[in-house]
Amino acid sequence: PAPFNAALSSAEDGEKVKWSNPDSGSNGTIEVLDTHEDYGTTCRTVRTHSEAGGREGGGVYRLCLADDDTWQFAPRRRQASGN
Repeated sequence: PAPFNAALSSAEDGEKVKWSNPDSGSNGTIEVLDTHEDYGTTCRTVRTHSEAGGREGGGVYRLCLADDDTWQFAPRRRQASGN
């Protein structure tokens, strides 16, 4: 979605970008928590919140800029097992 890509591409760390869809009545925010380098590219951690059809949801996600200039969800890191 355009607001999500705009936030990932240009928002500053700590900035909250609001979005809304007047046709559906859905709305929400995208907050950029941090920017860092990983996997040889720029990655960003974001917190999302959305409201649609009387329901709310969201989460914290990490996305990285791919070679084709699209933002992709970063692979999950394996946690070391403590035997």
